[in-house]
Amino acid sequence: MYLFVTSAEPVTGPVTTGVYTLLRHPEQLARVLRDPGLWPTAVTELLRLHHNGMTSMPRVALTDTELHGVLIRAGDAVVTPWVAATWDPEHFKQPDRFRLDRSTQEDPAITFGTGPHFCLGVNMARMFLETALSTLFEDLPDLTLAAKHEDIAWEPDTYLFTRPVELPVTWS
Repeated sequence: MYLFVTSAEPVTGPVTTGVYTLLRHPEQLARVLRDPGLWPTAVTELLRLHHNGMTSMPRVALTDTELHGVLIRAGDAVVTPWVAATWDPEHFKQPDRFRLDRSTQEDPAITFGTGPHFCLGVNMARMFLETALSTLFEDLPDLTLAAKHEDIAWEPDTYLFTRPVELPVTWS
């Protein structure tokens, strides 16, 4: 089950959220379509903006630690929202905005974890998303959302991956 979830599921959410985000930011989409060399940058920013999971797996504190005035005792389980790292306003200027012009100081590498928890599928995920999104928008350049932003329902917060329930689109 773990292999299934980690090999297929993590790329379906970012494809949908990627299409959604690019259609909501037509000026950024136009930049990528004019310069296909920006697809890796767009994918990196999409993955930073819409982190693929809601919360991290539980970790156990090894020592007593105080964080933002809260004491975490050795042995306590800690669960954090994954987007906390990629939306940190001390590290990312305007973290809630989709931007292709982030500085090198705003490196979103944390999207795929670090150390022993680094995602081994990082290169496959990036390649899959670059291929899927570039192919879709090159083949259907007039793709548009067929619903208002406020009418698009998202998976509940308890769901593992961030994505709309459905994404209505049209093209001619």
